[in-house]
Amino acid sequence: MKTTSSLSNENEYLMLVSSANTINEKINEARNDLQKKYNFSGAFGSADIFLAKFNNLNAREQLLLNAIHESVRGIAPMFISMRNILEIPKHSFVIPVTSKIILTDLVKSLKQITKAIRTADVKPFFTDNFNVPLFSKLQPQQFEKLLPECRQYHFSTQFIATEIRLLKKDSSQSSSWKTLSTFQLKKENNAVQSQLF
Repeated sequence: MKTTSSLSNENEYLMLVSSANTINEKINEARNDLQKKYNFSGAFGSADIFLAKFNNLNAREQLLLNAIHESVRGIAPMFISMRNILEIPKHSFVIPVTSKIILTDLVKSLKQITKAIRTADVKPFFTDNFNVPLFSKLQPQQFEKLLPECRQYHFSTQFIATEIRLLKKDSSQSSSWKTLSTFQLKKENNAVQSQLF
């Protein structure tokens, strides 16, 4: 889990809830349906759910990994539901997560990791607005074309989230985001312990 970058480097990190493969496929079906209907191509990312973004010194990366592991310890897999399409005026469409309370609680737990973060001037950002990008960085005319359709487009899905993914962009090179580590959501079994006392 350790990296070979210079210890003085400050790297960028993203934390996401990993979506199931079936959810990725269903969201891609919706994208393809709309793209074919309106004959355009748009930028879009993964179907994972954004949680946080922050910078950290590379020398503290192992401390960060340990802190994330501790913050999610004992958190059970989560039932996630998403419904319909929401516009972000003039440039994007997203699929909002409707099961917000459980993700809000997860983010509260993850904020413990700030103790392991050291950075020059970039404040960690933890979201309270959970969604999956459908289309982003659209041209104004593309956005206006899609707006009526997306407002009435019915989309509904759900899945059990079982892991959190930590992505990293190395500051020492112009590289894309790469998965640094994954953290499994698994409720600790206290039944055996309770039987011992």
